[in-house]
Amino acid sequence: MANRNTLYSDVLVDELARSGLKHVVIAPGSRNTPLVLAFAQHPKITVHSVLDERSAAFMALGLAMVFNILGLVNFAHGELLTIAAYAMYGAYQAGLPF
Repeated sequence: MANRNTLYSDVLVDELARSGLKHVVIAPGSRNTPLVLAFAQHPKITVHSVLDERSAAFMALGLAMVFNILGLVNFAHGELLTIAAYAMYGAYQAGLPF
């Protein structure tokens, strides 16, 4: 039996894929390993792995601009969300989903 983190990650990723998510940008780390593995194993989601969190945010913004799709970024640490604020503001100003 899988542990709870793995189970919940699989359920969340499956629901995101069912809702139309096709691309995810991941800044991998030990804290988000269950989500990274769930995204990597899902057949309908393309994973873009970027080591730098700020670069990951702007790559998601680029995907949103090119494909007009939701840009999803998965960070290892919650406080890194502030790093992505500039990219999120750029998406907001451009009227893009983010």
